[in-house]
Amino acid sequence: MAGDRVRIIAVSALLREMMLYSLRWPISRTESGVEADAFFQALGYVVAEALDDERPLHLPVSNDPVVTAATDYTRAHLDRVTVSDVTRAVGVSERTLRRVFSSHLGLSRRSYLLRARVLRSMALLAQPDRSVLEVSIAVGFDDVGAFARSFARHCGETPSTYRRRISEVP
Repeated sequence: MAGDRVRIIAVSALLREMMLYSLRWPISRTESGVEADAFFQALGYVVAEALDDERPLHLPVSNDPVVTAATDYTRAHLDRVTVSDVTRAVGVSERTLRRVFSSHLGLSRRSYLLRARVLRSMALLAQPDRSVLEVSIAVGFDDVGAFARSFARHCGETPSTYRRRISEVP
């Protein structure tokens, strides 16, 4: 169901321009009009289409104390975390860690780590003083090419394209 949670979508140039154009009609307007109704109906169609291409740009959470400790530790040490580090930090075996990640989060620890790295890199790429190479190292990638491929797989665009696009936002 589309309205059951917050959704993150890639905003195309068309959707961005439509969102900016929609500012013509203030939220506080008391009446609508044929033009506004048609525009917002079209905007609704464009958003609905974008929702079909939703990106997994969120980190799942759990109430399980082992999973919470493991995810907290992972996010705090993205640049150098290993599975051994996590198991030592939370006091469980690698097998247990694999099992609880899968059962409580619905994804592997490795998938969680990659997603956490991509999300952190998105925030770092918004800082104009950091190069893509610096960002890739800061989130734990030794190879900028591997970082770019992982970023593109999760976000649908390269880190450089992402940086250019978000720097254009008014």
